[in-house]
Formats: sequence, C-alpha cells, structure tokens
Amino acid sequence: MGMHDYIDNITAYCPQCGKKLTENFQTKDFKDPFLNHYKPGDTVPEDRETYSYIDTYSICQNCRLLVNIGLVVEDNVLTDKFC
Repeated sequence: MGMHDYIDNITAYCPQCGKKLTENFQTKDFKDPFLNHYKPGDTVPEDRETYSYIDTYSICQNCRLLVNIGLVVEDNVLTDKFC
C-alpha cells in the first residue's frame, strides 16, 4: 500500500475479457510518489532518467483483473507505448 502516482491518457484493453480499461493507471516507480498525475509526453522525474520503462497497473472494471503494463520511456519522456 502507500502512495502512488497516476498515469493518465493511456488506452489499453483487458487481456482477459477484452474490455477497455477505464481506470487511470498507477505506478510506484517514481521516488516519493504523492498522487501526482503524469501523461504521455511528460518528462519523467529525475530519479527515473536511466530507465527504459516504468511499471504501471490498473484494474479492469468488468472482470476485476489487475492489469500490469510496462510503459516505455524514451529520452526521459513517458510514452504511450507498451513493453
């Protein structure tokens, strides 16, 4: 548990039921997460500059599956590409 940050504006589908995920994705990969909101195109916090992706997760509102997705970071910028 604890704090996390949000990743907004990600379009993804549940691998189990195929429904579009409507909840924001969350991550604990940034240092000192505090409910900040990020979206594709944002620069990642300094502590994550050396990484090529971040781990994110969301819950499918249809089947309740916890969905984990890695989002690619290119040149210190968050993308909407999955890895």
